[in-house]
Amino acid sequence: MDAMTFENLGKQAARLAETGDLSLTEAVVHTIGHVKLNSEQVRRVVEQANVEAFNRKFASTSGSMRAVHIDGGPADPAAVLQALNDGARPREVTIDVLEYSMPPEQFKTSSFSFVDSARTADGVRGDVHALSDRLRAAHDEVTQNYEAARGDMNEHLVSLSGEVKAASLQGATSGEIFSAWAKVDAELAKLAFGKLSHLMHGDGTKVAGREISPRSSVVRTFADFSKSAHSYEAHQRALTELEAELHKVSNWIKANRRTS
Repeated sequence: MDAMTFENLGKQAARLAETGDLSLTEAVVHTIGHVKLNSEQVRRVVEQANVEAFNRKFASTSGSMRAVHIDGGPADPAAVLQALNDGARPREVTIDVLEYSMPPEQFKTSSFSFVDSARTADGVRGDVHALSDRLRAAHDEVTQNYEAARGDMNEHLVSLSGEVKAASLQGATSGEIFSAWAKVDAELAKLAFGKLSHLMHGDGTKVAGREISPRSSVVRTFADFSKSAHSYEAHQRALTELEAELHKVSNWIKANRRTS
């Protein structure tokens, strides 16, 4: 099974979560429940689903301060594997990640699938500890993806610097390069220009009637850099969000620690 298959399965799961009433974890389980995958292959599908979900959410936002929020959080590889091992049955207890900061008596009953109607304080604490474990696993996964996205972005920036040097040697002015980039992504054109303008020729003006082709290497490489930069930013925001959720869970556990 090749990387494209994992990517396609991940994209299917992300679309299912976006259009259906499922968390991303549940969407992955539904998507690959009929596919025979080993644990490492499952993790690769989860990674692709998280990346696709982040990118889709990011693309739907606008402005200079884009906040990406995945309802139910990113897909948890451990939860997916457990669900698949259990025959893709719903987990006995699930907790809405937006509700765990409330005291036990304020948890919405719809957030749980109860074996019986009564819940003990110890039971709720156990559920929250389990949620903490799932969030930490998701945090580890997103951290790895974040580091990979940062490395990918930096590699594209290095490639872009080489293309800028080549375009400048061929007579392209800094103004022409910036103008061509701005048509692809105006916001990131400013960022890239600020980092690489020292490699360009000219004073920022354009030669009348002349422009750089969108098919040129310096523009196509910038488009690749732009895509990788947006992916990095989406992962960065997702990581920040997860860390905030973990902090809330930790505070709840400390505040509700059992005393003997």
